[in-house]
Amino acid sequence: MNIKIKTYPFMILSIFILFQGFMNNTPAYSYESNKNIIYFQDVPMGYLLAEGDFWSVFCDVDNTNKCGMSQFIKTNTDDNELSVLVSVNKRNNENYMSVIIANIIDIESLEDRLVILTNSKGMNFELNKERCLKNNCEYKISMPQELIDKLIEEDKFIIGIKNIKNNYVIGLLVNLMGFQEMYKLL
Repeated sequence: MNIKIKTYPFMILSIFILFQGFMNNTPAYSYESNKNIIYFQDVPMGYLLAEGDFWSVFCDVDNTNKCGMSQFIKTNTDDNELSVLVSVNKRNNENYMSVIIANIIDIESLEDRLVILTNSKGMNFELNKERCLKNNCEYKISMPQELIDKLIEEDKFIIGIKNIKNNYVIGLLVNLMGFQEMYKLL
């Protein structure tokens, strides 16, 4: 009888270990979060294709031909803390750059255009204001080949954001390290 008592805990432990092994190999019928999927209000909008130090490439959920790249920048000014998303998208063999500025206290204080300053004297590009919502504004440009070439060959550029009410300009430095590699994935 003493032998049965010793084997009984051993059998329970063995069954428990086998049960754990079985459960680990059994597929679960629940949703498992994928870190590469991008959601907006709990709806999958795309997936992360590649991520670098400063730039990330994302694609539509059902189409690897519809991809874009982006960089998120956060900056503090005397008036407020701005969040800026710089995106480059390729649609139908045309490239677009979009800059979304969020956390703006007074959207009417921003000028109707942003300026991209490159390292080359006189080679600047303007993004026009597309729309503003509550506390953010979006600016866009159809990217000419000269701008694409500059972004590929340089290591940084500056976005000039002008506040027309307070008459000052914020220069936002955008790092281009890894831009060329990520741009090839578009």
